[in-house]
Amino acid sequence: MIIKEIENKLFSVPFIDPTKLLFVPLEITDLLIVEIETNESFIGTGYLQPIIGRLLTVEMCINEILKLLLIGESIQYIKNLWQKM
Repeated sequence: MIIKEIENKLFSVPFIDPTKLLFVPLEITDLLIVEIETNESFIGTGYLQPIIGRLLTVEMCINEILKLLLIGESIQYIKNLWQKM
């Protein structure tokens, strides 16, 4: 199977019961969902939930670097994909 598409989505999700980090109340949390689709229509999903921001930077790295490296590669040898990244 070959990687055909990598798509990411950024969400802001409110906490039902807001918590505090040090003395800062956290009322929402950000999530970055990443979907990798193969040429046989299998979809793998992962997510990132940092405590403090920076998701736009990660999203840009995925769009501008990782997509170029991974699209067209075989998912059979995951170790090779990690080395390539």
